Amino acid sequence: MKRFALCIAFCWAAGLFLQAQEQISVSATQKALVTKRTATWCTICGGFAWDMMERLENEYDSTQAVFVKAHHSSGSLLHSEVAEAWIDAFESAFSQPRFYVGEEVVGSGTPSVETSIQDQIEVLNTTTPVVQAGLALAYEPVSRSLRVRAAMEFFQSEAEGSYRLGLYLVERSVREEQASRSSSATHTNVLRESLTANPFGTLLHSGTTTAGERFNTELFYTLPEEYDMQNVMILAVIWDDSDDQIQVVNTTGSSSYSLMQSTRTAQPALAGQFRILGNPVTSELSLDIALEQANRNLEWSIMDVSGRNRMYGEWQSIGQASHRQTIDVSDLESGTFVLRLTDGRGVLHLPFLRQ
Repeated sequence: MKRFALCIAFCWAAGLFLQAQEQISVSATQKALVTKRTATWCTICGGFAWDMMERLENEYDSTQAVFVKAHHSSGSLLHSEVAEAWIDAFESAFSQPRFYVGEEVVGSGTPSVETSIQDQIEVLNTTTPVVQAGLALAYEPVSRSLRVRAAMEFFQSEAEGSYRLGLYLVERSVREEQASRSSSATHTNVLRESLTANPFGTLLHSGTTTAGERFNTELFYTLPEEYDMQNVMILAVIWDDSDDQIQVVNTTGSSSYSLMQSTRTAQPALAGQFRILGNPVTSELSLDIALEQANRNLEWSIMDVSGRNRMYGEWQSIGQASHRQTIDVSDLESGTFVLRLTDGRGVLHLPFLRQ
């Protein structure tokens, strides 16, 4: 029975619904990330600030800027944990509405703030990006499994940073109350979920950049029942956290997706370099590591069979020699889980049973 359950987990994590790997297109564009801190109970958020954001969204297309609403307040009917994490990490500002370009506050909803945002978007659009991301989405509607493939490519050399790729679910249109507006206003581009356990994504590169260098990653995400895939945008944000302050480097988003087809022929990119010792596991998962290249950073996460991230962590500068790493899984209940490993160039899913 355990072998049968393990087989089910393996098929789900490593081969179910995979398609042929295609090169992900990454455009050399510098886009602005414009975030509005707001709340459904906020009276002034539904006034000039609402109209201003609407005008900006209509003025600029997806090649120039990405606009999101972050409901930071726990009292907002559209509050999300990832919105709270973003605003807490951004430049400090009291109350809402507040507008940010990148992580920096521009101001509240006034005509001068609107002009400043327009000016910043136009300046950014003429800048050669250090790095940009590309996305390829595939969806299987029966299981509601969303496969997100992402590539991060550098366009400048000699830049320094610690570059993380965050992936997020943005609901494009939501009917909900808005104070001073309506009991059923249409909220657009609402930041809802982080697709990774860390709200600022996966560390893909740290150090000096090289133009043309590319990092690939992928994940599987079970779309919650309350979301309609046709009303979803997947947002990619590249962050730099090298100076103990989160900074937005670049962003892009996609609402286009293909339908996944079932096949079991795909091979994990890191196969043969990792092995779980003693599966099923009890309170501690032991992982045997034998890397082909030394001094790589590895990020790991543990998912349950619904695709929800339960644990995550990072290992820095893993050596080439064979050695062992352990993960305390004593807080996990008994059942089937998948250990996901990535070094920024490949992804591996290893199923295991927790006794």
